[in-house]
Amino acid sequence: MMGSLEDIRRRCDSFEERISLHSGEEFLFRALKTEDSALLASYFQSLSENTRKVFGPHPFTKEQAEALCAQIDCGPALRLIALTERGARPKIVAYFILGLRLSEGDEKRYRDRGTVWDNPDSVCSIAPSVADEYQNRGLGGILMGRTLALARHVGRSHVLLQGGVRADNARGIHFYRKCGFRKVASFSGTVDSFDMILDLAQAPRVKRSEHQRNVTAARIGSKER
Repeated sequence: MMGSLEDIRRRCDSFEERISLHSGEEFLFRALKTEDSALLASYFQSLSENTRKVFGPHPFTKEQAEALCAQIDCGPALRLIALTERGARPKIVAYFILGLRLSEGDEKRYRDRGTVWDNPDSVCSIAPSVADEYQNRGLGGILMGRTLALARHVGRSHVLLQGGVRADNARGIHFYRKCGFRKVASFSGTVDSFDMILDLAQAPRVKRSEHQRNVTAARIGSKER
């Protein structure tokens, strides 16, 4: 059972969880593994230009997928995927990054505004993406809930959006607000954007169905429920 951050760093590929939509469709939610390179590349290449442009941490390319899978390092970040096993082969339908250490850019923006955390290690970041065909079907909300539960479990108290959210991404802003994030400030980079942050103590806790409780490897633990 993963009871600490060090456990997750040492065994970040050892937890898996079955989740399901209200429709009954099931997915496997787990950490990215070295052997996922081809699946991740297919996922990246399948995304629409609109989905690509609202994701900031890195490019959605075959080369990026190969690089990520060649060097799995759970120290700075957990990279999580959801797979559907319908069809001839598994297919990735969502990719989430839980940053366990803030990027220099994120940290600097908050610091320049005078934000100082008593314990910087209590703050993490998140960057979600969902395949176009599964957007607006509830999958993103379920995966966000499970990822936030994991952040709680490793002792994080606040979660910020990695790289912020584009000001013209109205659907994304609405989604983050529903999840409990609040706007902090606007900033300008390549595009106008907002920083948003979530206080995990105030975030709604997502109840899991019986399917979602079926953890097939190391359970995340009972503290987050």
